[in-house]
Amino acid sequence: MENLTQGQVVKMSVEMSKADPTLSEVPVSTTRDRTRVRHTCYDIRAAKADRNTSFPIDRMLELEKDGVIGKFVDPAFSFVGLTSQLRLRKQIAPA
Repeated sequence: MENLTQGQVVKMSVEMSKADPTLSEVPVSTTRDRTRVRHTCYDIRAAKADRNTSFPIDRMLELEKDGVIGKFVDPAFSFVGLTSQLRLRKQIAPA
């Protein structure tokens, strides 16, 4: 998603916002080389360099190991980045 114009990003963002909300299960054993960043609306270089900037799985496992938190959930969960919170709540996690 590099070298896009602002117009291209806006068009992609509008299309992405129409997509169905997607909940992904991520086993905590997933290695860094198997982690992908998929986002069209912000600069992903930091997230590509360190997945913990957008999905702090390693930090959470460190907190678990150090006894700061109890057991970290396995699998972890991630949602598509550009999702209407209202639509997400209604379709994926209704009360």
